[in-house]
Amino acid sequence: MKSHTILSINKVGRDKFHYTIRSQEPGLQATSPVERVWEARVHLPAIRSLCVKIRNAVERPLKVLTDYRNCCQEITNFGQGLYDALFPKNQPGINDLRNTLRRIETPLLISTDMPDIHWELLYDAEEKASWGMKYQMGRRLRMRSVAGARPPSPHDPKCLLIAVPDPGRGERKISETVQETQNLRDWLIAKDVDCKDFLHGEQASFEAVLERLVQSEYDVIHFAGHIIKDTKSNEYALRLHGNDLLPAKLIADMVRGNPLVFLNGCWGGKAKGIANSSTSVAGLTDAFLSAGAHVVVSSLFQIPDPGSRAFAEKFYESVLNNTPAGEAMRNARRCLQPIDDKDEKEKLGYAAAWASFIMYGDPCWRLERSEMDVCQRLLKPLELCRENFDISSLRIIESAIGYGAPGGIIGTPHLFAALIDGEDEYLRTQIRRQKIAAEKLRDDLKKIFAAKSSAKSFPAEVTFSKNMQHILRGAWSRAQRAKQKISERDLLKAFIDYGGGNTGKLLKEFGVNIATLFPDADEDAFANFWPGQNAGDITIIDSEPEDVAVDNDIDRTGVLESPAEDAAGPGAEVSAAQIGPLAATDCETEAWKMLLKGAYIARQGGQAHISTVHFTKGMLLHPQSLLSRAFLAYGLPQGLLGPLLPPEEEKYAVIAFDDGAKIDCSESVFTILHYAKEFAEQRSDSLVQDRDLLAGFCYQGGGNTGAALRRMGVVLQFILSRVFHNDGRLNLSIFSPVLQKVIAEGLVCAEKLRFSLVGRGHFLFAWLNSAKSRLAGEVRKQGKDPEQLAETLFLRLPSGDQPVELKSGVRFFSPGLVRIFLAAEQEMASKDENKISEEILLPLFIADGGGEGGKVLVEQGVKFSRMLHG
Repeated sequence: MKSHTILSINKVGRDKFHYTIRSQEPGLQATSPVERVWEARVHLPAIRSLCVKIRNAVERPLKVLTDYRNCCQEITNFGQGLYDALFPKNQPGINDLRNTLRRIETPLLISTDMPDIHWELLYDAEEKASWGMKYQMGRRLRMRSVAGARPPSPHDPKCLLIAVPDPGRGERKISETVQETQNLRDWLIAKDVDCKDFLHGEQASFEAVLERLVQSEYDVIHFAGHIIKDTKSNEYALRLHGNDLLPAKLIADMVRGNPLVFLNGCWGGKAKGIANSSTSVAGLTDAFLSAGAHVVVSSLFQIPDPGSRAFAEKFYESVLNNTPAGEAMRNARRCLQPIDDKDEKEKLGYAAAWASFIMYGDPCWRLERSEMDVCQRLLKPLELCRENFDISSLRIIESAIGYGAPGGIIGTPHLFAALIDGEDEYLRTQIRRQKIAAEKLRDDLKKIFAAKSSAKSFPAEVTFSKNMQHILRGAWSRAQRAKQKISERDLLKAFIDYGGGNTGKLLKEFGVNIATLFPDADEDAFANFWPGQNAGDITIIDSEPEDVAVDNDIDRTGVLESPAEDAAGPGAEVSAAQIGPLAATDCETEAWKMLLKGAYIARQGGQAHISTVHFTKGMLLHPQSLLSRAFLAYGLPQGLLGPLLPPEEEKYAVIAFDDGAKIDCSESVFTILHYAKEFAEQRSDSLVQDRDLLAGFCYQGGGNTGAALRRMGVVLQFILSRVFHNDGRLNLSIFSPVLQKVIAEGLVCAEKLRFSLVGRGHFLFAWLNSAKSRLAGEVRKQGKDPEQLAETLFLRLPSGDQPVELKSGVRFFSPGLVRIFLAAEQEMASKDENKISEEILLPLFIADGGGEGGKVLVEQGVKFSRMLHG
């Protein structure tokens, strides 16, 4: 990615702006120890007034060419006035700042806490150009919470298109909006963009849009429709079919990945950032950026549909040709601005669309395409991508492809040769311990597979061998259990666990005993399983980034072929089918009905396999299921993940499948069901129950659905613990008397601050204020006053605007605090105690870090590590 320049603008006091300019160059090893700051005293009322005048000029109705020319002239005049107001030339040093800005030749990123200023329309009379036309330009929004972003990598783009016309504009306008979006979809498909998910009209319902966001990760999200300000919740929202609203705060929780977002609706570019007051309206731009979007393109003004569609097409055309996003924005602006009288007539219908759109995101960002990326293309059928590997393991995969591609098949010998060359010395050391020269072994392997192909370039079709596919899946399974990316060790362990494929025999001829290359490989592979489980009898492919269909014909240990006549107990009126690794005879009747209903929902939706969404819906159809109770405890609607079955269909769903039928499920669901069976066996019970299904869901992570629930702050494990009752109430009796008082005072602290959740900071405040608590005593040992620390912490904790009434239920505790409570219960059980004491809870709080509250205490000089050894 090429370098760019960052212009930072900070408002200081009532009427001062501080400007800094910084070059952001990839690979720069050192930065200057000093930074130039320009200070300007500005007139804020004048700035606001000029912004309003620019908006009025852009939104003015245009009927004839004279209107358009007047509009453009007003935008230029007011843009020049805004430039002069922001960079007053008569103030000391500002002319130098202006000249420095004019010399910038790189893309420009505006970083500011004042998103309402029209930076793109600033007009420099000396340059005779607005900033949006001069620079490849993007904005950076300053926020208090930032989602993790992955670096862009080559892949095939997947797009979600949503078209929701304004019903108040008449049938003609409705059909035009849908048709324009359809035209855009056809155009994107012609550019090899996957646009299967196109929601319009009744299809663009709240449930349908939410389900797509939960189930899929998109590279592009395009919305064409009406954006409104919801005064009740004080946030902007996308208006969907039936006037249902998809609010900004829900978008921030539900959108996955790092998409490019295009909001083709009026005022989509409104943003809040950190500078605006707590009463400011939460914007959609804030929502998508906080969810992790790389780029958000949206309009600040109300403009005609033809102009917005034309801008979108020009922008996408550039982006899909691997053009940086900032340059794509500038290209679109230039294409929509007329160059002569004839061009003016043709583009009159576009109005001032060129002046309406802004972009939040790095102007150097690119949407990488995958035409020449053999590695990404080979990983895609396995539902893997470059981001699933760390840097060193990715290099190994690329090396293996380089070795094997000339022959058309990348197999285990290519992988092992690449592993020997890896950055990790471990494998080379283990080989040398067997009195074998690692480098010579590598060279001998190279000679063998080089002799099989004399091709000098990649053939048209390059594939992974079956053994290689199994090893990669196994490596991903291990990485998932450790909640990390695939490492070199994961690849080596998976290679050994699989016996090395055909290469294992070859290595034996060279005198290599692969079983001793990683002595703990078999044992470590199942370190996260349960006591007493026979790891050698289990073969599991763990969850993938997306739910992937699993073919039941694949040979998997643990898939039982049970007689249909024994299904779900004698006389049960249910289908005796088989779902993934479970047969009807493996489950209690009610648990089996849940699975059948999930399978029926999948089939009704035209899906070939059961995903985690279908699995979850099947459980929610039973009001007394643990998952339904968990939803109720969190105040979540049963239809959160989309519509469920009507009662008449529920009865049919459990008999809809033929006896003996094999029902496919995703990798995630297959693993969930396998874990459920293991949990049932751990209880010495031969039948899988509702509790086992939910435990399997939690242990596996729940695939995409589990990830979406976690982003909403839901910790489903609570329903399986003794810390909370089934209705979500905290079981205070399991805590020591001191901690019971701390919990009660933590609730009071959060209520005083008008904060809707009791977090770790509130708990620490109450703990410090408890004079006889162990935490207070440990702090005193370090020469600190616990009450004074508590007061400092209270002042640093965030507060809300409206009064709140909190109860000791799971929905009123932060996810971080709930997880600490659950970990404390496990620790209590391991120590064979019957109460969660301070001695149990304090080390867990220290290991967790205590969230923002813990950071405040560390800043005040508290040494948590000393408490563990006191």
